[in-house]
Amino acid sequence: MKNRLSNDQLKIVMNQLYLYLIKQGANQETAKDIVQEAVCKLLLHLESIDTDKYKSWLFKVAINLYYDYCRKNKKSQYVVVEDYLITNEQLIEEMMIAQENQLLVRRILQKVSPTFKQLLLLKYELEWSYKQIAEYVDMKPEAVKTYLARARKTFKEIYRRECNEKTNDELDSIFDEKSLHRTLKKAKYSAILRTVFISALVFCFVIGLFVKGNNYFINTQGDKLADRLITENQVMMSPNTYTNTDTISIGVLKGSIKSEVFKVIENKVIPWETEEITYDLLGNFNASFSMSSTIFNDTTVYHIPNGQREMLFYVPKYKYKLYANDFDMIKKYPNDKYMEMAISLNKNYTLKEVQKMLPTSTHQTWYWVDNYGKSTGYRNNPESGRWLLGISKPSPQLGAKLTATKIKTEADFLNELKKTDPGEVKNLKNRQKNGLIIGVVVTGTKEELLSLKNKPYVKAASLGAVVDKY
Repeated sequence: MKNRLSNDQLKIVMNQLYLYLIKQGANQETAKDIVQEAVCKLLLHLESIDTDKYKSWLFKVAINLYYDYCRKNKKSQYVVVEDYLITNEQLIEEMMIAQENQLLVRRILQKVSPTFKQLLLLKYELEWSYKQIAEYVDMKPEAVKTYLARARKTFKEIYRRECNEKTNDELDSIFDEKSLHRTLKKAKYSAILRTVFISALVFCFVIGLFVKGNNYFINTQGDKLADRLITENQVMMSPNTYTNTDTISIGVLKGSIKSEVFKVIENKVIPWETEEITYDLLGNFNASFSMSSTIFNDTTVYHIPNGQREMLFYVPKYKYKLYANDFDMIKKYPNDKYMEMAISLNKNYTLKEVQKMLPTSTHQTWYWVDNYGKSTGYRNNPESGRWLLGISKPSPQLGAKLTATKIKTEADFLNELKKTDPGEVKNLKNRQKNGLIIGVVVTGTKEELLSLKNKPYVKAASLGAVVDKY
């Protein structure tokens, strides 16, 4: 070649040639074989072919190879009209769009001679110039124009016979290049709009399906987690606290459960904390709390942000440097206050024993369950009430309305605990004969709480939240 032929140019022509052979009637394997053989011949004669003539040379060789193949296999040459109707850049598709008569076009194409079909395809499908066609078919450009005119005339005559209501103007417009380009542009715009519309529908459908599926699975996982939290709260809820309505928020592949926690002292409600749990499709979750605790000294801890005192609990079998004894402190409070107090017992008791031995003037609202090992010794800090196992018994009228506990006995407690921690149940049953209760939370006025002072079973007394009566 006088000018170098790039690989990209060759690939484009090979693709065009392959599609052209398919449209001539070759199957895919035959078309591939012919293209490869034609390219091999091109490479063998590379130096003797001008760059501007290699395309027509390659097409000529390929079509001759295809004709040889048809003769050897006694195969008729035909055009697959459906292929022409796939792309917007083809004459036959434009005729289909313009005339809306695909079956009629198919019949006409099969009645046009192979030579005329070839010329029409080269001119109106591949959009070759007269010069390129002339080089390909070894004709002069003027001869090509003449043959194309005859091909168009033949096509029109057949078309007129098949569809006699068409006028000459309509038939002439079929091969009018300006009309063809206008139709082509319109067809392209229509195809683009159709593609965009279909893509938008598919996108909306997929997004809708994703959102619906996401909401379903996240909501299902949230319901499971909420049920689990409710079950856990039956056996491990901070004393005198109650959870308000849980709200489930759904995000993309994740969700969150937000709970408002309140503390109830007699008939008074204190906002205590907000708990938010985020979770994913697999059920993994993390909890965060809108509160903190500040240690004032060894026996005093304040709840932030409301500034209330937090109750502390002392395990009977352990020894502590200091024990809380807040009876003297509550004497200083005025009489118009309700208080809560954690009573740590001196040993293990049964639930009935605790209920019987405490003064009836105090309201017993929560019982601390012993789930600690047999080891003894010193312990640096007392326990906070957040993660302790316990049995809730809301005796005031308001507390009873806010919660509906199913636990009345130690056996009820163990049955509920078994739902979330079966292993712990076995350990507790082994200690049940000695009593499971090692502490109790009571509420009342300062006089009612002072009735517990100097009781032999009281190991420590830790004051909690204090509220106004009125």
